[in-house]
Amino acid sequence: MLLRQLNTHESEVHTVMSQHTIRHRAPVKFSTLTRLVSSAVLLSASTGFAVEPASLSELSDPGTLRSTPVTDLVVQAPSVLASASYSEMKNLADTIDQVYASERVQVAALSYDELKHLQRFYNMIDVGQEQRRSIVAAWLREVPDLQALAFSQQTWLLGELDPSASAEVIVTLKKAVLSQLVPSTVERLGQRELASAVRALAPHLEESEKTSLRQMLGQRWASQIASKPAFSLTDAREAAQLRSWQEIFDLLGDYEADSSQYIAHLPEYLAKMTVTELYWRFRYEYVELLAQPIRTQEGRDALFELASQGDLRQDLMQVLSSSYRQSGNVKQWHHQLDESIADTTLTPDRRAQWMIAKAYSLGLTDDTHHPTPLVGQPLLRDAMGLAERDETRLACLRQMVVNDLAYFLFEDARTELAQYGSGLGQTSAESIKQIEAMIVMVEHIVGQLDAIENQE
Repeated sequence: MLLRQLNTHESEVHTVMSQHTIRHRAPVKFSTLTRLVSSAVLLSASTGFAVEPASLSELSDPGTLRSTPVTDLVVQAPSVLASASYSEMKNLADTIDQVYASERVQVAALSYDELKHLQRFYNMIDVGQEQRRSIVAAWLREVPDLQALAFSQQTWLLGELDPSASAEVIVTLKKAVLSQLVPSTVERLGQRELASAVRALAPHLEESEKTSLRQMLGQRWASQIASKPAFSLTDAREAAQLRSWQEIFDLLGDYEADSSQYIAHLPEYLAKMTVTELYWRFRYEYVELLAQPIRTQEGRDALFELASQGDLRQDLMQVLSSSYRQSGNVKQWHHQLDESIADTTLTPDRRAQWMIAKAYSLGLTDDTHHPTPLVGQPLLRDAMGLAERDETRLACLRQMVVNDLAYFLFEDARTELAQYGSGLGQTSAESIKQIEAMIVMVEHIVGQLDAIENQE
């Protein structure tokens, strides 16, 4: 049945593809297209909306627009806008602005959900943000009681307002949101809700308001990391929580919470990582999230002491490097590492371990999503030549392989495992076990990517 519907609406596939490509400047998967079209088909069936949408010229007529349910605009958008010129879209946007921003009766009749539908429609009209924001502001002027709106609705509305909107509207809505951000309410809100609220509030806050909000949310943050031994970042929910906290403090400014308990549990937590999680354990974004709770120099010093007991714990050293990057003191950290590397009183293995730590840190950039791990590859090869013990050389090899994987250089990873692993594999059963684990890791990732490609 669904296939027949999709065949019937083949033209809609092309219009959705055209619209998607225009908006995102990237290829779109056919599976994505079929989901989009089937959703439109099902929505059409449930709402009684006609398959043939109104033309753009018809919708640009104020009379037709007034009689068209807002929810239908979203369904019609791909077909109506796919081949429209900029001037035609601008004309349609002006008509919607006239009907919904200028005519008070019309905008007052919109429910909150209908306003969001109208916003979605404006997202598809590539003529800028001005009209959409003016309609939100017009709707807010007609709403008698903001307190009757849910907290999430208030934050969405504030986020849709441009800073140049009416000061009265901004102040009123900002007060409504802030009035609900009190300790008792904050305890019940999730991190994503808090991040959405801070994102909406940030452009409109005075410095004193930022400070007050930072202190209140910082206490919630400190309480959370003190009560949780460690965050499981292979758990999507917990990773999302940390990302939300990171966004909150990026917007409001750092809050230095006591992270001593969190740091004390990190070695045990990381030691429990399984072989299949090894790749994710060394991904830069993953380590950046692990470093998020460590916001003070005292915390970094405590982590350094843990990491440097016995052989350097490279996983902890990587978290430490990210913490220095987040604090803006990565150059200070590099200087400290260089001093240890140059210390000839240390054993060759100890110096090689410091080189491994420096190689990772060199790959850190201000953009956490675009690290440059291969920058440290030459230093890792030097460390491999300097190291005398299998344990240190295995740590070098592991980081070299992970750096290759960051760029999907699977053949390079296989070559390095064959080149360096053959010598190490003759030394001990433990070395053989670790090399085999790295081979499994590489092939597991290759298999995952192949499976994804075969599904498309």
